Amino acid sequence: MNREAGAGFSPFEFSAVSRDTSPAKRRVSSTALADAYLKWQTGDGLSAVITSADTAKNDFNLSPSRYVSTGEQAEVLSLDEAVVELREAEEELETANREPDKVLKELGLNP
Repeated sequence: MNREAGAGFSPFEFSAVSRDTSPAKRRVSSTALADAYLKWQTGDGLSAVITSADTAKNDFNLSPSRYVSTGEQAEVLSLDEAVVELREAEEELETANREPDKVLKELGLNP
């Protein structure tokens, strides 16, 4: 049996299903996946061929989500919204930090 690419044999006898549970979830055929891999092809939402320069621009992060878009946009907060969320988180942190001090004081231990 000839096992070379394009000879009618695919080493990939499966279908890949996205772990994403959003409505954008889609099924990828084993042929499309194998072709992208064996032929070093870029496929929308499936694969990307990247250079060393691309990885350097992304701090050598090889996470597929850096290079392959699923078509979904990440939520981007405005600066004002981000500042509000940061202040709320800081207040929660201060409250959480006071609790252990309170318990230590009740136990007679000075924090």
